[in-house]
Amino acid sequence: MSIPPQLTRRDFLTAACATCATCVAGPCLWADQRSRHLTYVGAEDAPPIEQFVMTVCRLCPGGCGLRVRVVHGCAVGVRGNTSHPVNRGGLCSRGSAVLQELYHPERLRRPRQRVGARGSGQWQEIEWEAAIGQIVEKLSAIRGRPGPHALLTLIGRDRGLTRLAWRRFMRAFGSPNLIPVSPAAALAGVPAIRATHGVEQRIGYDLPRAAYVMSFASQWLDAHWSAAQASRAYAEFRRSRPGLRPRWVHVEPRMSLTGAKANEWVPVRPGTEGALALAFAHVIVREGLYDREFVAEHCHGFEDWTDSQRHARLGFRRLVLQEYSPARVQEITGVPEGTIFRLAREFSRHRPAVAIGYDDGGCGTQRVYDRMAIHSLNALVGSIDVPGGVTVFGDMSLLDTQVSPDETARHGLAQPRLDGPITERHLGDSAVDRLPAAIGQSVPYGTEAVFLVGANPVFDSPEGAGFVEALLRVPLVVGFADFADDSNRYADLILPGLHGLERWDLDLTHTLSGHPVFSVSQPVVEPPPGLRHPYDVLRAIAQGLGESVAAGLPWESAADAVQAAARELFEGGRGAAFGPAHEESWTQLLESRGWRAPFAETFDAFWEDLLKGGGWTDPIYFHEEWDRVLKAPARRFAFHSELLRQSLADTPPAAGEQGDVRFLPHHEPLPADPSRRFPLQLYVYSLPALAHMENAHLPWLNDISGAYMLQKWDSWVEIHPETAKRYGIHAGDRVAVSTSRGRLELRAKIFAGVMPGVLAVPFGFGHECAGRWAAREGGNPARIVTPLQDRLSGVPFWNGTHAAVSKV
Repeated sequence: MSIPPQLTRRDFLTAACATCATCVAGPCLWADQRSRHLTYVGAEDAPPIEQFVMTVCRLCPGGCGLRVRVVHGCAVGVRGNTSHPVNRGGLCSRGSAVLQELYHPERLRRPRQRVGARGSGQWQEIEWEAAIGQIVEKLSAIRGRPGPHALLTLIGRDRGLTRLAWRRFMRAFGSPNLIPVSPAAALAGVPAIRATHGVEQRIGYDLPRAAYVMSFASQWLDAHWSAAQASRAYAEFRRSRPGLRPRWVHVEPRMSLTGAKANEWVPVRPGTEGALALAFAHVIVREGLYDREFVAEHCHGFEDWTDSQRHARLGFRRLVLQEYSPARVQEITGVPEGTIFRLAREFSRHRPAVAIGYDDGGCGTQRVYDRMAIHSLNALVGSIDVPGGVTVFGDMSLLDTQVSPDETARHGLAQPRLDGPITERHLGDSAVDRLPAAIGQSVPYGTEAVFLVGANPVFDSPEGAGFVEALLRVPLVVGFADFADDSNRYADLILPGLHGLERWDLDLTHTLSGHPVFSVSQPVVEPPPGLRHPYDVLRAIAQGLGESVAAGLPWESAADAVQAAARELFEGGRGAAFGPAHEESWTQLLESRGWRAPFAETFDAFWEDLLKGGGWTDPIYFHEEWDRVLKAPARRFAFHSELLRQSLADTPPAAGEQGDVRFLPHHEPLPADPSRRFPLQLYVYSLPALAHMENAHLPWLNDISGAYMLQKWDSWVEIHPETAKRYGIHAGDRVAVSTSRGRLELRAKIFAGVMPGVLAVPFGFGHECAGRWAAREGGNPARIVTPLQDRLSGVPFWNGTHAAVSKV
């Protein structure tokens, strides 16, 4: 094959590579892009062949920076942004699949209107003006009667402009019912931090400087909210440090990837991690191995004490010494007494040491009291807000100027929320699983419209069947989503938006070491014709509802809103745009000495730096800022939580609960099985590739999701050899996993890495409507778990389910 003389060898090879990339995604690309590429090959006036654009990955809550390779307007390659402080160039499997989502053949590109019965899957495409007009007409009627509070918006994990815009819209419209389906109450033990610290922030861990990690079902390397960051932190924890051999002990009912990478895996019965943590505390306190100085100066409620009314109060010391001896906890957890003594002594003697719980929401969420018990170990060894210990994220809010509601909106905002009053979810910001009953019974009022903004409660909630019934009762259901899913199949309208690589957006997050991060998402490629930015759609709806509602979204475009947020950072004068690691170290050095880091002199220069680097961060974290970290009523770490005592003042104790125990970390036994038909325990865990329940439509991720169990495209159940022998089950058998709520038929995997008496089932498969690569593959364990609600947060607790297994 000869090369035409007008083409250089470099031009030919570049064009050939781009053509191959186009062919791979050929059916997904729109014709004008493909023909434009072919026209430009070899043309004298061709634009630059290749460019790299910085943006943000949105396939999980991690907020990693991307460096996207673009050839003739087509995104053909993705790498991590080496300057981004979250991932530093790393990229997980989900980030690597972002192009597959961009060019997905089943991505929605036009608004859809239902033409058949709800759930029938019969749709017709309509124009944007018609779709927006229908929504405006319905919302206008709702504002008149019964009132704006009759609008319910369920929003997913988005931390960027979408969440900010919807929060402002709902306030201006007048509805208190903006409810996150992945509430902050389930992330990083936020309720436990509220109870013990008095702050409403997430926590991180300074693993690179830690000497010992005790991980309680954390799934650190499996399903962390920031997978790339967690992997990097683990690698830095393991790196060679002169004179130090750090140790990681992982406690979980099954040997997950985290357990396999740990120095030691300790099997424990599901839902009993808190009891084990309190047994460790028993040994540490009894043998005097705790940090006496930290406990004396910065902790409240360790010893028995007398309050201002001269009432005697129970202290943490007496509680753990009386109730959580290793011998007793062995019966609860299945962990041998000798192991408890050994690990407690190791943890207290190898400092700095950190105790880590589950840091995400969904199927692995731990109960608040259990999370408080785990976190109390950090206080006992003085690992709160010190190098190598726990970091407490600082508050960071942008575009949060006050929205002034009109009289109609003020009346609506004064109404109770559909998921119940705060007195029923003391430490939680939402109780999603209460919504089906509230909608079905019209309590405290009827629901006239439901908006699903990146939310899929029909699939990922244990009350999924209830959500189906509830959605069928609501007059108007609108899905704001790029793909069909189990929930928006019951909608009247589905409005797609621009992909993350096609739009202006922002992301607010933190590094695990506590540094705030502002990431800019800029368009990488041109969108398909006819699609609109989600912000533009919401603003058009707001403008149709009148001036008072439109005032809540004052920016004319998403780009203007992102620039407004960036201007707030510029005017704050802290931190700097992303840059190489040595530049960040220089910024740290200057700011830690009281100097201002090199900063752009004008906003235009600052904005250019943001786009070039990908965002902004303030790399300074000052340890031992107790006024920021400890805001509980006593201004100390609260073993005995005064905040809980105030919140539970009008709530009667649970059955068998006595005195001050409910204000302290303690273990609540799981409900027994009164029928005795379910002698085993069900343990549901997240798959690394499908964690966060958002990526099941991507075939690459389905293909690798069960690689470590030699299983693909289908669910399975893991059974210990002893349990399998008892029930006559062999590897590969088709078995039925049954609970009081139903059954799933799954393939049996005989696995010594699961505790005897436990059935471990992955979560992520079993969608009924998520495209050709996900629909009906496997089973969804959310359908059979017992939906136990944590009484302090309102968040469902999955792993208290009794189960049985039998051959099909």
